[in-house]
Amino acid sequence: MRFILSIFLVFIVSLIGSAKNVFTIVNQTDSSLTIHFTLPQYGFTQKQIDSIVYQTIEAANSQTIAFKSSPELPKYSTSILIPNNANLSFSIIDSSFSEYSNIRIIPSTGSLKRIPLSSDYKEGKQYSINEFYPSVNISTGLQYQINNNKGTSIALMPFRYNPVSKKLVVITEMTINIAYGSTLHIQSQNTYNNDF
Repeated sequence: MRFILSIFLVFIVSLIGSAKNVFTIVNQTDSSLTIHFTLPQYGFTQKQIDSIVYQTIEAANSQTIAFKSSPELPKYSTSILIPNNANLSFSIIDSSFSEYSNIRIIPSTGSLKRIPLSSDYKEGKQYSINEFYPSVNISTGLQYQINNNKGTSIALMPFRYNPVSKKLVVITEMTINIAYGSTLHIQSQNTYNNDF
């Protein structure tokens, strides 16, 4: 019971810190946590670099996947407490998505500490690979210790882009079950097949 209460408290602090409740708790037990993600408002703005017109995704309360020269896509993160030596596995219970065709997403400039110049926007090798980027919708970060409890961050990538087909898939809602096993092993999860 104390562990469940600890999960609840850390999750509530995380939800308060995110300004808008993109993550909500659906159910929690000693062996699993079910959360629901709702994508806040998002939109597109055009940016011309040299002679190419790109789309930039503006998504409320998001961070950016900032790998230089890969598509610049928003992501959302939260933290949860987990049992010691937990084996985290994810299962997608339900999801809804929208799809956009013939869209060109701007490449990331990485983590620049200045205003980017046109020369900072370069399409890297990811733009020639015929698959969705990022390759998974859910991942976890390194585990950390808070007093006597272990925690981890969960990143959800609701925007996935195939630069060759110029197709963007946007997960607008997702319900995720996070199960705790007995040995440490972290598994990432897709919501749909890459052949989509």
